Amino acid sequence: MTREKIKEELRNIFLKVKKEKTEITIDEESLLDDDLDLDSLERVEVLFEIEQDFSIKVSDEEARGFIAVKDIIDMIQDKTKSGKE
Repeated sequence: MTREKIKEELRNIFLKVKKEKTEITIDEESLLDDDLDLDSLERVEVLFEIEQDFSIKVSDEEARGFIAVKDIIDMIQDKTKSGKE
């Protein structure tokens, strides 16, 4: 899956989680806390949606390392390429 396709799917996930938003613009450098304004509950919801949509598992340790959208894209690409969980 291309980085652009993953980014588009993540944008849809962020829109689903941020219910009050009707549009979200993201790029790979978008910061989860500052730019997307995700609180701790929304981060958990985003991780759940990522696991469901991409059929992967994300450990707590991996999740703590997510600072920007690119960190999530890198992890998804790594897990979907190698087929590992």
